[in-house]
Amino acid sequence: MIFYADLGINVDVGGVDDMEARVEQFLDALAELEESDPAIQDVDITATLATGDITVNMCLRADDLAGAGQKIVATVRTSLHDIGDGTAGWEHLAQLVHEACMNVRASSVRELAGA
Repeated sequence: MIFYADLGINVDVGGVDDMEARVEQFLDALAELEESDPAIQDVDITATLATGDITVNMCLRADDLAGAGQKIVATVRTSLHDIGDGTAGWEHLAQLVHEACMNVRASSVRELAGA
């Protein structure tokens, strides 16, 4: 199945000399992953340079919602590493995304069962 996914992150703009260039590097790293991985399609980002708010959007081919959630986390994390940024604590984000996806699936099943 193909899923549309987005993930918001925030960059400490005080620690970045040229935020516009950094966002371009990040987008380039995402594009390289998109080119090498057929499960990733239509990558795009929106960014507010002054605040460091960045939203990554993409379509992902995955077996289920949980797989798509894990894929976007891994893709964004890998791209950040590729440009030299750290992602300390992201294992907690990956777990939260996994749990949230499982909760969505479980509630959908309950809704169908009640219909």
